[in-house]
Amino acid sequence: MNTTRTAPVILAILSLISLNALAAKPAPWYLWKNAVDGSTHCAQASPGTGWGHDHGPFSDAHCRTALSRGDASSATGRTNKMLELMTIIVAARSAR
Repeated sequence: MNTTRTAPVILAILSLISLNALAAKPAPWYLWKNAVDGSTHCAQASPGTGWGHDHGPFSDAHCRTALSRGDASSATGRTNKMLELMTIIVAARSAR
């Protein structure tokens, strides 16, 4: 393994990962409904058994401000693009 050529590639990958982390947004909030008594609860993940997804996604912890679909999925899209780029870099390195 030639460290002179490997180090810049590793540095580039780590830089891309850190840039993706800087652009990350918090997880969206959802309104959950209790199947037993019909009460609702705003959370980022299911409160547990007996709770079903009611409305969302929202940008706030009070489930008042709705997010557009593009806002909720943009972090996933950035992550997928980052993985594609890293795959291309690794494939190019192994082809040498």
